[in-house]
Amino acid sequence: MPSTAERLVIVTGASSGIGLALVRRLRKAGLAVVSIDRDGPPTDVDVAAHHRCDLADPAAVTDLVEQLDTTLDLGSVAAVAN
Repeated sequence: MPSTAERLVIVTGASSGIGLALVRRLRKAGLAVVSIDRDGPPTDVDVAAHHRCDLADPAAVTDLVEQLDTTLDLGSVAAVAN
């Protein structure tokens, strides 16, 4: 199993509220995080990558999947949290 530094978690709603709290905890645990949100990236924690996307928009989700193809080279995906 890869170490936590080599594992990647994708978090939606990552710029505020519960999503942001989760990003903070995952980063504190040493995991790489790709954040997804309609707004900009979290401002007080570093993430491996951020993608703006409104998950209620099917076309935007299709574009997001294409963008994630390059992002996922950062490590193996350990989890997706929505």
